[in-house]
Amino acid sequence: MSRLVHRPIEVHGLCGEVPQVFRDGGRWCRVERVIDRWIEMGDWWDGQGPRVVMRVMTEDQGVFDLEFFDERWSIYRVWD
Repeated sequence: MSRLVHRPIEVHGLCGEVPQVFRDGGRWCRVERVIDRWIEMGDWWDGQGPRVVMRVMTEDQGVFDLEFFDERWSIYRVWD
């Protein structure tokens, strides 16, 4: 099960295009591994470009879909 959240996050330690650490609210989450990565097209009719989405697992076994769009990172979805 998952829930859409669409909230901005702060990321640190980019390794290539993958954040090593991100802050979700007041807590820091360390990325253990990337599970999957894909590109989604934005609303082309509104002039939006593509966005990069990656599903990551954190060291405490949390699973998040992180989105990079318009030069900003956000949590797109949280998996239970």
